[in-house]
Order: sequence, then C-alpha cells, then structure tokens
Amino acid sequence: MTEGSVAERVAEELVARELKLGTVECGEGGVVSRRLFDTEEGVNALGNSLIVDDVDEAIGLMALPRPQFKKAGDFSAKAARAAAREGRSFLGVNLCLAVWARGPISDEETQPVYVALNTGRRVVDEAHEVGGATGRDGVWLADRALEMVWEVLS
Repeated sequence: MTEGSVAERVAEELVARELKLGTVECGEGGVVSRRLFDTEEGVNALGNSLIVDDVDEAIGLMALPRPQFKKAGDFSAKAARAAAREGRSFLGVNLCLAVWARGPISDEETQPVYVALNTGRRVVDEAHEVGGATGRDGVWLADRALEMVWEVLS
C-alpha cells in the first residue's frame, strides 16, 4: 500500500462499514486525525478526537486510572492502551486510536511513541522510534498508525 493511499483506504473502509474512528493524540499536534480528515471520505470516517499537548492533560481529561499504570508510568505503552480503551467510550466512537508522544516530533531528537488501537473487542499496540536520525516524521507516524487500523479492518 502506498503511503498516500493509507488514509484514503481506511476512510473508505470505515464509511463502507458505517464505523467511526476517534483519536486521542498527545504531543504530536493531531497529525493522524488531520491526515484522515483530509481524505475525500474523512469527514464521514472520523468521529471525535482529543488532541492535547501532553499525556498528563489527556489522563486528566479522560480520568484515566493512574494507579493501573503507576509502575510503568504515565508515558508508557500501558498508558496508551488505557487511553485507547477509555477513549472509545469517552469519544463515542466504534474504534479509538491513541497516539502517545512526549512532544512534537523533531529532526533533532529521537523519541519513543506508543500507538494503541481499541477495536471494541481487543486492543493492539505498537511502539516506534521517531524523529532524529530515524528519518521517521509525523507523516510517517500517521501512516503507520492508519496502517494499524487498516490491518484490523482487513
């Protein structure tokens, strides 16, 4: 699948199945929801989104259970999975994608980003290194996150 077509195919499939995807995006400026929204069917495929600057803000707004990921920390795969689980009902969507970054993706510094997708039946997640010398920017991250959605839908 070409990079430019990932968002288009996901949007078309979501609309065909009458599903809405919501996003909880921290620290990366809403790059995933913007990429999906900019497609022809994006407005019909994208449900509500929560876009915040940092994970603490998302944790507070969604009242995520901090004690459950106290050991792993607020910035962890476990916290991203919790955001995807809680985000589904918080946003009122069929599927919820959480993108958990510490801050803006830059060419200067490499950082981990946790991505989790709640389908209503299961939560799948991935961790990625982006920015810095990786050559992976926000567009790459958005495409990879939407590829996760595509894999679940197909």
